[in-house]
Amino acid sequence: ESGLAMTSMALSHLVPMLPMLLLLLPALPSARAAGNEPSLLPPYFNVAERASASATATCGQDEEGRSREDTSCALSGTAALSAQQCQGNLCEICSLDDPDSAHPASNAIDGTERWWQSPPLSRGPHYNHVNVTLNLGQLFHVGHITVKFANSPRPSIWLLERSADFGRTYSPWQYFA
Repeated sequence: ESGLAMTSMALSHLVPMLPMLLLLLPALPSARAAGNEPSLLPPYFNVAERASASATATCGQDEEGRSREDTSCALSGTAALSAQQCQGNLCEICSLDDPDSAHPASNAIDGTERWWQSPPLSRGPHYNHVNVTLNLGQLFHVGHITVKFANSPRPSIWLLERSADFGRTYSPWQYFA
């Protein structure tokens, strides 16, 4: 299926992502304005609401997709809802078994304040490179994309890729540093 992929190339720590809002132009004929006047622009809408999301790694999930407990600690000076003190840091447990502490990729596009969260680097340096993929299910002409990161370390560089062949191949679309 067609989709977007975000590749984190140099995460210094875990990167929770707040819901991503994708406002895209559908590949449809032009819409009519409010007064039945022809309009050259089709309406904007959030295609993420109809998309599916996946990630190559998630906090609280092992490589086989089973639940595991991971400890994630917030940056100093941030408030957490149910955090515990751990060596002076506010820390929480991620686990797929607990809906309140699960942070799957689907959280990033569900329209709530929930988020996707990558595994902590204490699980290994290979979690410095994590992919999040949105399967849009069809081709779209892009009008606007918004990606919101939580109060956490951001990737020092990351790449937004796109696919026009339903996920068989991806090509760079936008680089961020």
